[in-house]
Amino acid sequence: MGGSLPLFDLDGAGDVTVKMNYRLNAGSGDGDAYVLIPDAAFAGQAANSYVYLYSKFGGTWTGNAGFEEWAVRTTLPTGNPVGAASLSGYVYLDTDLGGTRGEGELGIRGVVKQLQGTDYLGNPVVLNATTDNNGFYQFTGLLVGNYSIFRASDPSGLTPNDVPYANGDNTVGNLGGTSQDSDSPFTDCILSISVGAGRNGLNYNFGFWEGIEQPPN
Repeated sequence: MGGSLPLFDLDGAGDVTVKMNYRLNAGSGDGDAYVLIPDAAFAGQAANSYVYLYSKFGGTWTGNAGFEEWAVRTTLPTGNPVGAASLSGYVYLDTDLGGTRGEGELGIRGVVKQLQGTDYLGNPVVLNATTDNNGFYQFTGLLVGNYSIFRASDPSGLTPNDVPYANGDNTVGNLGGTSQDSDSPFTDCILSISVGAGRNGLNYNFGFWEGIEQPPN
């Protein structure tokens, strides 16, 4: 394996461990744990190419089952592992300039949010959602993957006090991610949200202020 470059590195973004429990299998098998590698990792490879799997057992926990093994799945999985996921949040008027959505702060309707990303099969995903009367938006039916949420439009009209909207702070929800605040659509976003099977990402919120660029000191 010397000199070979990995097509997919589970440790590429940090130390990652898969814990296996042999009690979940009645003997040798492949039902203990599944590690799904995106098809995109093998883009451009010939159909008869060899794939080598390197793994190190006992790096975090000592193996106590006598032996450990991997099995290679020869057919593609069907559907989404465990269940569909979702991402949701609010676009709202941050009247107290607190940077987070507080009780009684009004939602802003008609703002388009766009989700971009890649699911666990390597498929690109682009979805649009428009905020309702409460400023709520939601993306449902998501497969396991990595996604980002962009503001695709500005609020229309004026605030209830008849002044223009100005971009405020974003809030990263419960599944993590990185906020990038900007005055312009498609650069105002929350990036790199890692969505697991059946997880519901909540409170990915985008705030606006009234006619100012930043809150006073």
